[in-house]
Amino acid sequence: MTCPKAAEQAKRGVAAPGRSEAADPPPRGEAPQALRGGTISRRLRIFLALLLVYLVGMGVLMFQMLADLDPRYRESAEESLVETAHLMATVIEQDVDAGALPTDRIAAIFREAYARRFSAQIYQLHKTRIELRAYVTNARGIVVYDSTGRALGQDFSHWRDVSRALAGEYGARTTRDVKQDPDSSVMYVGAPIRWQGQIVGEVSLGKPVQSFGQFVAAARGNMIYVGLMSALSVLVLAMALSFLMIR
Repeated sequence: MTCPKAAEQAKRGVAAPGRSEAADPPPRGEAPQALRGGTISRRLRIFLALLLVYLVGMGVLMFQMLADLDPRYRESAEESLVETAHLMATVIEQDVDAGALPTDRIAAIFREAYARRFSAQIYQLHKTRIELRAYVTNARGIVVYDSTGRALGQDFSHWRDVSRALAGEYGARTTRDVKQDPDSSVMYVGAPIRWQGQIVGEVSLGKPVQSFGQFVAAARGNMIYVGLMSALSVLVLAMALSFLMIR
């Protein structure tokens, strides 16, 4: 039996004491609004943040590797020049007479070497001639032989490879043949020439940087291609996962 007070409250639309009005349940198959927007957007933001971190990290790594590529090739070429320079110094020392520096033998060696033609396919590089150059200076740094014939008689005592080699130390430098042309850079390494324990001169071997610059360019191109393909693959994967998340 319903009491008059409860019946009157029901007519007015007021809930009876001790009872709560239950909210209408969401339609079947539909998630609550708070879950429908908040959870997915939060997941998406986390995923995009991780993607951004990956791309930035990949970019920094690629930049560092590309910047480090040229010095590594230069180090390899310089190491080879060191051995060749000391080998050439040993050859010249066999002909030193009373401290004099005869250059007939080294002149004949380079004359025959420059006349030689060959075919060597070194990966992408097709090499057909010798590009190595050399010059010999006396104890005062005056050039007594130059394989290119351009510096004979000049004072090279101010160059690092010459001054340090004459002091019995390791000397190397990289100098442009043409100041305005960076592709004309030549790497030189000097080695002392000794006679009876005394340094009577030095020989410097030079190699154009452009001769191994092709390897640097090819390696740089391959690295950029791999980096771009990796970034593109991750981007496609990110787009696919993002599409699945927001469905």
